[in-house]
Amino acid sequence: MRNHEFRSFFYTVTGNDAYPYRVRLACEPIQSRAISVPTGAGKTAAAIVALGLWRVKTDANNTPRRLVYRLPMRVLVEQTRDNASKWTKSDESPHTIR
Repeated sequence: MRNHEFRSFFYTVTGNDAYPYRVRLACEPIQSRAISVPTGAGKTAAAIVALGLWRVKTDANNTPRRLVYRLPMRVLVEQTRDNASKWTKSDESPHTIR
């Protein structure tokens, strides 16, 4: 059931389907993880929506409070900021980006 709820949440927030790796990030216990998926497969959405917004919404007491990105180019920083801001404006989102 929780997988279905996350898939619905992810679609509402992003307008895209949640790939299986995104569902695992959202629904399995938090641990250190390296994500190895192809370019364009939605790693940013996975991290922000699954590890950030979903976990804060469903288990705030056991969710880290910060998500840190390290990006090599300013254009990627701005793109990530813009996407994160758009996703947090959803009615489903529990937080905003600062």
